[in-house]
Amino acid sequence: LEAGASDYVTKPFFIDELVARIRTNLEVKRYQDDMAAMLRISQAVSSSLDRDKVLYTIVSELGSVVQSDRAALIKVGDRSMGLIVATRDNQEIRNKPIDLDGYPEIQTAVSERRVVVVDDTHADPLTVRVASGIPTRKSVVVVPLELQKADLGEFVLLSSREHRPYTEAEIGFVRVVASAAANGLTNAALYDQAAIDNQRLTTLANTDDLTKLFNHRYFYQRLEEEYKRSERYGSDLALILLDLDHFKQVNDTYGHQKGDAVLKEFATIFIRTVRETDLLARYGGEEFGVLLPETNLAGAVRQAERMRREVKAHYFEALQGKSLTISCGVACLPFGTPSFKAPHHQQDALIAWADQALYTAKRGGRDRSITAEPEPDAE
Repeated sequence: LEAGASDYVTKPFFIDELVARIRTNLEVKRYQDDMAAMLRISQAVSSSLDRDKVLYTIVSELGSVVQSDRAALIKVGDRSMGLIVATRDNQEIRNKPIDLDGYPEIQTAVSERRVVVVDDTHADPLTVRVASGIPTRKSVVVVPLELQKADLGEFVLLSSREHRPYTEAEIGFVRVVASAAANGLTNAALYDQAAIDNQRLTTLANTDDLTKLFNHRYFYQRLEEEYKRSERYGSDLALILLDLDHFKQVNDTYGHQKGDAVLKEFATIFIRTVRETDLLARYGGEEFGVLLPETNLAGAVRQAERMRREVKAHYFEALQGKSLTISCGVACLPFGTPSFKAPHHQQDALIAWADQALYTAKRGGRDRSITAEPEPDAE
């Protein structure tokens, strides 16, 4: 009745006319369903960058429209192995391995780059040898995806069911959905690549070219962030500024290339000495900075001394085994003097006092760690 027979129930009718009208209405409804499904697929592809969500939407809509028992997107690794990337059966199934020797229709679709349609797997010469292994896969359509990025690999869209062969219209719909899947994969790959490129650019912007440590710009950015956090939670924040003693003599004696090699060795020593929670950066020239969140002055001094001893015990390959020393200036927020009012920003004061302590260490003979506490403001 819903297909167009309701107005024939109470009046005379011709059976051929009734059948034609029902067929037309069913075709219109099927077309509307196809278009609605494609709209949902298109919206998923264009509005989401979540590859897994997009691909599940595609296979789910495909299975609903063509009434498949199974709809899946499969990545082909080689002739014998593949991965189920998305399947209508279960949204949680991703990258599940399958043996393609049991799917000759997939192998043929990939090797010959064409759509493969099997009306009856138990009768078709291509699939008869494996049909008994999967009795529910009687009718199958496999469409290879045409991807814009060859480096994504080879994918096929598979639809199968038990009850009847696929019509030409349904096969055409599977083709259209395969095109949408290719677009979804390409968009996701482009987004992933853009994210990788952006991360690489961010890393380059924040990294010192020579030592591969964080640079001064990023150090100060993190200092501001950590200061705000310490102020919010009332936690300590310490800073060590350290300088290579007599580094100018290294450059003058051995040359700047050797000097650069020495800086790299210093970076290696510091990396293995600091904690994972500390931020290590090349502050400028032969000066380095270590930011120590949730660390008091005593803890920061212990860390500075650990670094100083490690450097002193190291024999620098770039200098044929010669040893070097460092001087360290240490400061901590909050300052121990309650009446001290830091000029401008507290984080600037932290740098200023650590720098003053470093200067004191240099003037005091080098190869030492000195702490700084500000003087109270005059009343």
